[in-house]
Amino acid sequence: MTQLRKHLLKMAGTVHQRLIQRDVKVGAVTLPTWEDVARPARQLEMASRRRWHLAAARLKCDLTHEIRFFSQRLANLAIELESTSKPVTQPLLADVYADLVTLEDDFPEITWDREKRELQVTTEPIELRGMDFGRFKICLEFSVNGGACSYYVVALDARPAASNESVTHPHVSNESLCEGEGREAIRAALDSGRLLDFVTIVVRLLNTYAAGQAYVELEHWDGLPCNDCGSTVDEDDRWICEKCDAYLCGGCGQSCSQCSSTFCASCISICVACDEPCCRSCLDDCQVCGRRACTDCLENNCCPSCQPEEPDDENPISSAAQELSANATADTAIQPHGLGQVALPA
Repeated sequence: MTQLRKHLLKMAGTVHQRLIQRDVKVGAVTLPTWEDVARPARQLEMASRRRWHLAAARLKCDLTHEIRFFSQRLANLAIELESTSKPVTQPLLADVYADLVTLEDDFPEITWDREKRELQVTTEPIELRGMDFGRFKICLEFSVNGGACSYYVVALDARPAASNESVTHPHVSNESLCEGEGREAIRAALDSGRLLDFVTIVVRLLNTYAAGQAYVELEHWDGLPCNDCGSTVDEDDRWICEKCDAYLCGGCGQSCSQCSSTFCASCISICVACDEPCCRSCLDDCQVCGRRACTDCLENNCCPSCQPEEPDDENPISSAAQELSANATADTAIQPHGLGQVALPA
């Protein structure tokens, strides 16, 4: 006969009491904050209006992330409210104890946090396509007022995405797991008090990667895409455009010949006179042709092509030509009638 694990029996008694109290009606509903979605939406609108195309592309990714997270929060809330309207299945103490025994055998650690009223299960290190994300702690919360159970996932060996520190797993953002197709199975396990099934489903989701549905894709996890060429840039090797804050690789970042600051392709221009890259702040309009030139090439607000030509008085050939032209004009002048004739005697 298997020896009774007294510490798990005591934990099972506590958890069982929390489970059978779930028939109390749910308390106040806390809705997710819409401002988290509205803020990047306003920034995206402004970037699009000002034609900051690369900044708009980055803000579009941020907005997509916030919409997904907001939708997930709403979906979880809807499931929680729906579950509270149904009769709650009351598990047996023996079943709770059996689940805890299996969890202790299969996972590194399970604990009961008295202050937080949480059952906490620590997983083995999670690895996805050769990338180690470390251990996660699954925290199952029991409501004070006896409402439906909720849970969150904490990264113990956090390796957050370079582009968003709140994303600790391709499908975990702000400690909230994107359940996807496992949503109904998780809720069914919690409603019936099947702790082992609940933890098993969550761990299976943590060991799954769905490309195209992740908060941050694996190929962009340790770096950010260059806004000009799209290649992945490590955080230590990236450049940032000083105009629009776009991320750039070393090959795409261009330095202004005047102020030496770094800019992306959309925020850098070329001087029409010297053909050197210059930022827009270091260029000015030629008052004649309207083309933009750097301050070194402009003279009297004119580019070299539009500057007036000055007469060259020191050129001897030009002076001689002007003198010959004047003499030729004098020689060909019309003389008075009878000039030079001899008068005859009367």
